[in-house]
Amino acid sequence: MQTQDVREAAQSAVDQSKSFLSKQVDERSTQLGQQIETVAQDLRRVGDHLRETEVGGGAARYVDQGVELIERLARYLEDSDGERLIGDAENYVRRQPWALAGAGLVLGFAASRFLKASSARRYRETYGGPQTYGTQSDGTPSYGTPSYGTPSYETRSDGTESYATQSYRGTATSYRETENDGGRYAT
Repeated sequence: MQTQDVREAAQSAVDQSKSFLSKQVDERSTQLGQQIETVAQDLRRVGDHLRETEVGGGAARYVDQGVELIERLARYLEDSDGERLIGDAENYVRRQPWALAGAGLVLGFAASRFLKASSARRYRETYGGPQTYGTQSDGTPSYGTPSYGTPSYETRSDGTESYATQSYRGTATSYRETENDGGRYAT
């Protein structure tokens, strides 16, 4: 008797979850449909403007075709309830399982790039300051991205001029040119 009560409670919880999910999908899809309809109206105005110009007549046809597709999507999202949207998504995935795998691959790649980009921020927040990649010839830490072929000049207090011809991750090959003999010496 107790096992039956647990099953009924579990089934009730599942039904409530499905009902809540369906309601949320319905509300969000209606909102999304309204936003997409606004975009379609803006694109229609762009098409009208292109049609008025002599140059954009051909482009206006393509804009109109795109607007028709966008409006169909907006109407579908606004008119469909949550059950229909979920059912259509399930049917599509059954017919095209590789589409789901491809979407998962794209989302996974995007998530990995996001996490990689945010890890540098977390590192700076945790350990303070930017990450050092190398040291300059005078021993000070250097930061930045690689740059090649653009010399940077510096005149020192003793009258000599030095310039760097290339650097990678902060390490630079620097040359010093003296006023007397004009020779270049690696420093």
